[in-house]
Amino acid sequence: MTVFRLLFLLSFTVYLNGCFSSDSWTNSFFQKAITATSISGAFGGIAPPFHPPSVFPEIVVEANSIELVSGYSISIPSVDLNQTGDDFPITIRNIGNGPLSIGRVLVMPGSTGDWRQFTVNSNSLSRELAPNESGVLYVNFRPTIQASASASIYIENGDSDESYFQIIVKSSAAPDPDILIYQGNAALENGDSINLGGENSCGGAKTYSFAILNTGLGTLNLTGNPKILISGPDASLFTVVTEPSDSSIPMSQATHFSIRFSPTGALGERSATVTIPNDDPDESGFSFNFRTSQGNPEIYVYYVGGSELPIGSLQELGYTYIHSMEPPLSLGIGIHNRGNETLYLTGESIIEVSGNGVSSFAFNKPISTIQPGTWQTFSINAQPKNPGVNLANFSIPNNDCDENPYTFQAALRGFDFGGATPSWAARRGHTSVSFDNKLWILGGAYRTSFYQDVYSSTDGVNWELKTSAAPWGKRAYHASVVFNNKIWVLGGNESNTRRNDVWSSSDGVNWTRELESAPWTGRFEFGAVVFDNKIWVVAGKKYNDEGLRDVWYSSDGVNWTLATNTPSWSARSTFSLLTFQNKLWMIGGFSPDNSSLFQTVWNSSDGVNWTFVTGAPGWTPRSSIAGVVYNDAMYILSGFDGHNTLLDSYRSEDGLLWKKFESPWGARDTHTAVAWMNKIWVMGGQNTPGYPIQGVSSFWDN
Repeated sequence: MTVFRLLFLLSFTVYLNGCFSSDSWTNSFFQKAITATSISGAFGGIAPPFHPPSVFPEIVVEANSIELVSGYSISIPSVDLNQTGDDFPITIRNIGNGPLSIGRVLVMPGSTGDWRQFTVNSNSLSRELAPNESGVLYVNFRPTIQASASASIYIENGDSDESYFQIIVKSSAAPDPDILIYQGNAALENGDSINLGGENSCGGAKTYSFAILNTGLGTLNLTGNPKILISGPDASLFTVVTEPSDSSIPMSQATHFSIRFSPTGALGERSATVTIPNDDPDESGFSFNFRTSQGNPEIYVYYVGGSELPIGSLQELGYTYIHSMEPPLSLGIGIHNRGNETLYLTGESIIEVSGNGVSSFAFNKPISTIQPGTWQTFSINAQPKNPGVNLANFSIPNNDCDENPYTFQAALRGFDFGGATPSWAARRGHTSVSFDNKLWILGGAYRTSFYQDVYSSTDGVNWELKTSAAPWGKRAYHASVVFNNKIWVLGGNESNTRRNDVWSSSDGVNWTRELESAPWTGRFEFGAVVFDNKIWVVAGKKYNDEGLRDVWYSSDGVNWTLATNTPSWSARSTFSLLTFQNKLWMIGGFSPDNSSLFQTVWNSSDGVNWTFVTGAPGWTPRSSIAGVVYNDAMYILSGFDGHNTLLDSYRSEDGLLWKKFESPWGARDTHTAVAWMNKIWVMGGQNTPGYPIQGVSSFWDN
């Protein structure tokens, strides 16, 4: 066998040892290779000496005074990232009775990480160790990434059965902390400068909030006493008002502090340095500077794509179902710096939010440092979590002299609803009232069939038939009110008979005819309410479907007085008549005179003199509306536009501005609505002309 073949075999053996664990097959293979190499007279470039058969070297390798077995692994201390660790000694001892030759020391890949981070220094190791003699080689680790690593170290030697002694070394980068300072959500670099603008010309003190974040893998310790140091020519103007709550900050955690600047004296430059001693290896004295100048920032907050959002204003975002799967309502807001110095949003959270509806609002945060002439935007997304008003108070602390903090409110009203199928038949043109702690439904029609029944319910789900043959007969498009502890039924229609009789009952079963013929014209599709301790009958249609525009009232249901037959509004029917804020309100309706629909709102404090509130309420012209007063607001619910039943409903606190919401009961008209048990109850109606509904929906918003 030639020397070249033996050298090839030796190299191949080294390669195999890097691929396999140090098992018996590998050791046997290496032993044969070394034996063959020794026989050839070539070993690592050193000719081994001739030994008598009874003279043998014996290698022993030790680390930390522990004898190692070839192929076993040892751990060496962690080292800071990009730093070179201390020399780790490995002792090689010859315990045989013959000299031990030492050849190459090879560093090869391990099982994890980058093995090239390990180096071996064997310069002081003798190439031959006499019996009982020892030498030392050193391993160094310089981590370049934050991860574990290992390497295989092979020591060529003259021990015939351990000629390639293998040591696996392991280590990792030390879990060092890494300090990062945030002012708002703007990261500060070590040595940065914060320009406070003309703070000293504003007079008042300003507070700036900061966060200390540990982005490293080890715990960050604040080593100063106090933790935050302020120095420089104007240090006396700066006060740490909130110290960091913790001296030790775990990885990925943060602590906060705040500094107040209290300007005094004449105008001029002011400066100070803030230093945060810590144990970050490369930023142990993190510092930044405060300075002032003669300029001032100027905050301007606006709707994205629109006008200014005035400070202290209320933005109403809408009215929606609390469990809706629809996308959240959204509001885009911009913050513009119209001044000539940097605008800082100085709050600890940049934007601070409070109020009962905080959980209903989500928003992203603008960049907290806004240079002159530039702007930042953020959006508010709102989905109500609770029925009623979900209110959030937004506050933007900043370093504008006269608008700090900049505040505004956002409100979102949420509602919930339920539904039930009652025992009464589908119908429209009926009436409903709340009376004696019950919900009541009276009469109505199913296409050409008319009812004279009365039902009541204590929960809106389970209904009791009080009578199927009320003495007032079959009728629809009548009116019902509760007055003087009785239910009253007035007017109505059956088979083209327009009635003007008046009935009352204290139990819904036994009825008294108070008047066979009231002085007002027989009518249907009219309005009736209780207002000013009187029953009021307003407008509608008479026997030939001619429109009416009269207003009547009665203090006892028997004696009636004409308030006016020449009101400001024209004849109409199927409108909503409500009592709200000590006034009568007439909303929408149909004109029998020209078959048109109204989208007007009128009110009156006496029934005689009427005020036009608006002809552009934001909803389309409609009739056959169910109206109700609930939670200090008027509601108009669905209706008919002359062609289709309507899905949209509206809420108003003043009759002028109306907020839209989608009707959870679906599109319908000729239905009724009653406020009862802190809910709105919507009953019956039709979803398309000629198809009445058998259903009860409950609706509540607080």
